Amino acid sequence: IALLNLENERKQSNLDRLNQLNHLSELQLQQSLMENLNYQQSLQLAETEKEKQQSKIQLLILNEEMYKQSRLQAQRLNRLFSIGYIIIIVALAITAFLILLAFRNKKEKEKALLKQTAADLNRQLMEMHMKALNFQLNPHFIFNCVHSVEYLLKESKVKESMVCLRKFSNLTRLMLESMSKQDIPLEKELEIVKAYMDLKQTRSANPFTYVIEQDPAIDVKTTLVPPLILQPFIENSIKHGFIDGEETYKISIRLHTDNNMLLCDITDNGIGYTASRNGIKRVSGFKKESLGLKLTEDRLRVINQMKFSKASFTIQDLQTKDIGLNGTIVSLSLPYISVA
Repeated sequence: IALLNLENERKQSNLDRLNQLNHLSELQLQQSLMENLNYQQSLQLAETEKEKQQSKIQLLILNEEMYKQSRLQAQRLNRLFSIGYIIIIVALAITAFLILLAFRNKKEKEKALLKQTAADLNRQLMEMHMKALNFQLNPHFIFNCVHSVEYLLKESKVKESMVCLRKFSNLTRLMLESMSKQDIPLEKELEIVKAYMDLKQTRSANPFTYVIEQDPAIDVKTTLVPPLILQPFIENSIKHGFIDGEETYKISIRLHTDNNMLLCDITDNGIGYTASRNGIKRVSGFKKESLGLKLTEDRLRVINQMKFSKASFTIQDLQTKDIGLNGTIVSLSLPYISVA
């Protein structure tokens, strides 16, 4: 029995030991399984972290590539913009140069045209001056002057004939000296008018007197006028306004200024402009008067084009109060030019 109990105890002890070993094995197995699970989890975590790192790296690489691409694109755009700016600047410069060149050419053409126009106007004006001189010093006028001197010599009026000849030569000299110029001093023009009327006084069948009045503010030495601009109107008064046999004829010349214009009023107490045109006084020279006025109109037209002025003249009938006859008034307007 004792042996049996010992044997049982031994078996029980072996069984307990076996159970402990089994239990330990199970624990070790579980621990191994847990360690394997943890290892697998660690591997998964490591793999996940690696994937994350790779993703980050790829993202960084992608960002870097995109950044490089954007920089390259920006550089291309900057180059394109720079080239575009250069092209625009060059185009603007070329356009500005062409515009400036065209403007300069236009100005040069306009300048050349103005010079040509001025030259043409000067030529026309000089031609008209010569026509005016030819109009005044026509053969009929010269013949009459010579005939008057011849008549005075036949009548043994040597002194009077010498006076007439001197006045004629003085008038001719003044006219010839003036016609080579575009403008002459008003003093010279008045000298021509006086010489002409003095000569006419010695030859005219109708005695007349004349008076010249001027504004004291007008300096006749520095004021310029076209040559022989007054003489045609004086001649018209004497030749077409005065009736044969009448007396107390008078020519009045008044000079004044207004609004930068030189105004000249030539008044006579003859039969009047309308009456002389309508035939109260029939003379063969009225056609010449018309030509003289037309020539004066043409001269003033050219002067206006050259000097951008408004030169003009008007002729009107005037009722004189002293002797009751219809007179004539010529109102001549010229640009007031002074060299002072």
